[in-house]
Amino acid sequence: MAKNFMWIGLIKKIFPSSKFIHCVRNRSDNCLSIYKTLFDGGMNWSYSLDNILKYFKNYKFVMQKWNDYYSTDIFELNYESLIKNPEDVVKKMLKFCDLEYEDECLHFYNNKRQIKTMSISQARKPIYNDSVGSGEKYKTHLTEFFKKINSI
Repeated sequence: MAKNFMWIGLIKKIFPSSKFIHCVRNRSDNCLSIYKTLFDGGMNWSYSLDNILKYFKNYKFVMQKWNDYYSTDIFELNYESLIKNPEDVVKKMLKFCDLEYEDECLHFYNNKRQIKTMSISQARKPIYNDSVGSGEKYKTHLTEFFKKINSI
């Protein structure tokens, strides 16, 4: 849940024909991943489960509003579907973007360009499913949190 979603309206004003890829993931897995990650400045909310709940609720509200305004310009990419069937999902996403599919799209990890993201080590590996269902092993410890996040 990077903060990029907050800028969709401004981006549409500046670039009216822009399109957006909105990646969604299992809520429990996503929020647990945020909680476990040490971010550089500006994301202090991510170190509190209560603040993650508040942030997620606001994120869902804002994304619903953007979908109300720009539904034809937002492609919702489901993370678990991408993991399960990458070629089909990538082809649909590229078609949405009016781009051609190339086999290299599934071999992104071979690209040697610089990467500036928390997930640099993941971006250098083929698609893997290690983080799918990662919240399951914390289910008994975070029962209330997971109930709340899944009710939003």
